[in-house]
Amino acid sequence: LGGYDFVAVLECENGSYDLNARGDNWHSWSLCQVNDRYHKDIPSDFTTNRVVAVEYCYQKRSTHTVFYWPDRKIKWVKCKDYVKSRFIFN
Repeated sequence: LGGYDFVAVLECENGSYDLNARGDNWHSWSLCQVNDRYHKDIPSDFTTNRVVAVEYCYQKRSTHTVFYWPDRKIKWVKCKDYVKSRFIFN
């Protein structure tokens, strides 16, 4: 599902892969931290079903939802570049 770019979104938005992760004052949810103020179509089982969460995150990524965390820094390296050292992509 999208290769490196998609894995970078998941890794950088929620490196713990916790379905219950919340951010942005409880407005951003789950694996890809989708914000409920801008996305009103979040599935009811988004935080309980990993397949639903991954598919929804992929849908948002492929429809050009902007995710900001791939540009944040981890150990002085952009997260999206840090991800390259953690996974093997063919």
